[in-house]
Amino acid sequence: MVWNYRVLKRRQKDGSWIFGIHEVFYDDETGKPFAFTEESVFPQGTSYKELVKDLQYMLKDARRAKPIDARKLL
Repeated sequence: MVWNYRVLKRRQKDGSWIFGIHEVFYDDETGKPFAFTEESVFPQGTSYKELVKDLQYMLKDARRAKPIDARKLL
């Protein structure tokens, strides 16, 4: 199973959009996404260095692809 961070846009109850970073999981055979975190994720680490590294991964993945509509992902 492969995963990465993706920026997803989700429609809120009032009709407005909210953008967040989510973990998206892909099928090994098809490469298609099959799951993503319901809520946005936040950077974390067991040390300052790990926290910064997680932030860097998030930013790199966020810049790699345009935001996608969560409803169209699966």
